[in-house]
Amino acid sequence: MIWPILAQAGQSASASASPSATPLVEGDVVEAATNSVQCVDANPVCVWVHQTTGSALLANWVGTFLPGLIQVIIILFVTWILTRIAHRLIVALFERVIQTRINPFDKRSHGAEQSLLSDGAKRKRARTLGHVVGSAFSVGAWAVAIITSLAHLGFNIAPLLASAGIAGVALGFGAQNLVKDYLTGLFLIVEGQYAVGDWILLDEAEGEVESITLRVTRLRDTDGTVWFIPNGQITRVANQSKQWSKALVDLPLSPTVPYTRVEEIVNSASERFADDERWKPMLSGTPEFSGVVRVDRFGPVYRVMITTQPGQQWKIKRMYLVELKRAFDAAGITMTLDPKTTAVESESPSAD
Repeated sequence: MIWPILAQAGQSASASASPSATPLVEGDVVEAATNSVQCVDANPVCVWVHQTTGSALLANWVGTFLPGLIQVIIILFVTWILTRIAHRLIVALFERVIQTRINPFDKRSHGAEQSLLSDGAKRKRARTLGHVVGSAFSVGAWAVAIITSLAHLGFNIAPLLASAGIAGVALGFGAQNLVKDYLTGLFLIVEGQYAVGDWILLDEAEGEVESITLRVTRLRDTDGTVWFIPNGQITRVANQSKQWSKALVDLPLSPTVPYTRVEEIVNSASERFADDERWKPMLSGTPEFSGVVRVDRFGPVYRVMITTQPGQQWKIKRMYLVELKRAFDAAGITMTLDPKTTAVESESPSAD
């Protein structure tokens, strides 16, 4: 459709310029009717188009833009191949780093945390990081490719670069919080400060992590309230279910109960509790009797420390208190009624 129209336009221009149109031979210069575009004799494609169509306008257009268009196609094709290869390499690199070391900035994190993360979690973290870094690389590569292509097509890119610089400065000032959220989210994921399923405290919010993105972290607390915290507003993180957890059980008893008797009852109850098949998978050893940790107006307060699997400390504490209650009841010993030391924390997660 476009070829006949351009050919007719070229013939009309040639007819108005001279009574007869002579064929173009090498060494000649063909000028369009507007005298604004020229086809130099060094371009054989221009000569062939003019001889085939008889249109000087079409020949000038092809001779002027075709070389640049071919270069643009090559640039875009190479950029497409390069971004795909780079994305695969980046994902593979992060998978290798995470398989060998959970935190690439901490050479000591080879042990417990590595064993607690499943292969699926490792691959998910590697894909997330690879996607983020790969996307940033792709944006930069395509931006350079587009600007280079415009330059090859004859456009003046200096005003475009100046405008892009001004727009970037304006966007930087207007979206500081958004940029801060994304950068903080990237470091949270890279450093592995917490993961989906962890129980964490973020400043005033506390709950189980339901999702982590580059911009926001979503928590759900014990009463079902969902918290959305922009990552840029996170100043400190307390992870209560990372690598391992510890349950602290305080026992307020009467001062008339001998210390040796308390130790005997607690150790016996701890061995039974550790051998129970219901709780053994949640434990990382036998509960440890620490002795008297303080003395208050009700009498001495004894403490038992229990190392558990991540996030199981609250359930283990509740079940262990039940076992101790039975043991002391069987021995005829009554625990004192200090709500600060006997009550299980109501804000801790509910039992599974």
